[in-house]
Amino acid sequence: MRVAIAGSGDFARYLSEELVAGGFQVTVLTRSVKPHFENRPGVTQFVTDYSVASIVEGIQDSTVLISAILDYGATFVDVHLRLIGACKQSLACKRFIPAEYGGNLEKFPDQPGFYYRVHEPVRKALREQTELEWTLIAVGWFVD
Repeated sequence: MRVAIAGSGDFARYLSEELVAGGFQVTVLTRSVKPHFENRPGVTQFVTDYSVASIVEGIQDSTVLISAILDYGATFVDVHLRLIGACKQSLACKRFIPAEYGGNLEKFPDQPGFYYRVHEPVRKALREQTELEWTLIAVGWFVD
C-alpha cells in the first residue's frame, strides 16, 4: 500500500521512516527535491506546486494522504482545502488526515485562538462532505 505525505519537513521525514518500517511505500509531496529523502528505500518524492491538479497527479497511486504542512495563517486553510479537493478527485486516495496533531480542540476548543481559526474551517469542510473518510489525530500539545 502506498501512502502520500504532503510536506517535507522534519515531521514528514520521521513519519516516512516509520511508515516504511511498517511496510508501506511512501510518496512525499514537496515543492522541491529534498536531499534527506533521496535514495531512501520505499520513499519517492513528487515535486508539486500544490495546485489541485498537481496534487491529484502526486497521489494517484496512494490510498491515504497525510498532511504534514504547518502554517498558522490562511495558507493552512487554503492548502488543506486543495488537499481535500484532490482526494475527492482521486480514484485511489479516499482517506485524508489533516495536520491536526498539536492541539486539543475537543477539550480546549478556544485555546489558543489562532489554532481554532485555522483548523476549524478544515474540519468543517471534512464534516460537510461524504466522498472521503478522514481521521483527526489529536495528541495534545507538542513540546520540543
